[in-house]
Amino acid sequence: MISVIVPVYLVEMYLRECVESILRQTYSDIEVILVDDGSPDSCPQICDEYSRKDSRVKVIHKENGGLSSARNAGLFEATGDYFGFVDGDDWIASDMYEYLLTQMQKHEASISTCGRYHVYKRAISPRLKSVSSSILNYEQAISEYFAGGRVTLSVCDKLFKKEVFAGVSFPIGKISEDVFIAPTLLSRANVIAMSTDPKYYVRQRFGSITRSVFSVAKMDGIDAGSFLLNEVKTKFPNLIEPATANVIKLYLSVLLSIIRVDGYKELTQFVQIKTVLLMNFRLAMKNRYVSREVKVGLIALKLNIVFLKVIGYMFYRSRRQKCFR
Repeated sequence: MISVIVPVYLVEMYLRECVESILRQTYSDIEVILVDDGSPDSCPQICDEYSRKDSRVKVIHKENGGLSSARNAGLFEATGDYFGFVDGDDWIASDMYEYLLTQMQKHEASISTCGRYHVYKRAISPRLKSVSSSILNYEQAISEYFAGGRVTLSVCDKLFKKEVFAGVSFPIGKISEDVFIAPTLLSRANVIAMSTDPKYYVRQRFGSITRSVFSVAKMDGIDAGSFLLNEVKTKFPNLIEPATANVIKLYLSVLLSIIRVDGYKELTQFVQIKTVLLMNFRLAMKNRYVSREVKVGLIALKLNIVFLKVIGYMFYRSRRQKCFR
């Protein structure tokens, strides 16, 4: 049986589509664990409605504790042989879990992964334009993450044997929480069956407050990248350069959100990130894994913060158009 864990918080507009996509799976031996994380909208009632309609649905009502807390509560109740995760505002293809399980069994893998669609309003586009598949070990999977994104560190586009999660929990109070546990999960897999065939639909909301405005929580993204860099330094020294490029990109991304805030120059985080980026400017320019866009952003930062604001807006527009053209 597959246990599918769904954290639920302020997603009443999307929750039915999410749950229906799981219940319509061609692989029907599943349990769906809906974790109501103290949602103040109609989500608790929607969860209970599905538990009454389908015996495969379990509902947990708890006080709000964040995404990691909700997923941990679901893990505690999961009884399946395999674990999957779907966020409450996303949905999945009807054959996703049959596909992932077939790949896992075919290659005797501990983790199976698929590709993703990006969804923005009415536009749907695969994250990667071509479909490929490979059998990977831990180092190869991390390398793929840095090299071109054929492997993500998200738990949502994957199926796990339950033993991979033994003793593992999501870090409470963090965003980018998947990154903090990904090294442990991937390192425990004897084989990782990787495919970019898109089966998971990620709802992109580029104009939302969580994406466009700085909050202190966004510093967790930098912490996650630094955590991954330290992992690489210890185990895979040949991946230090791409891992460093990833951290530089994260620093610049957070800085671009900071400079949209009034009075940003007074923020400790602005001073801290600007100092780090300028100190590592030459290192970044020599790093072949730092993208042209990031290098242009760093040059703008060095010249004039107004230039960086303009370039940041252009990057934002370009990224959205690139994803959905």
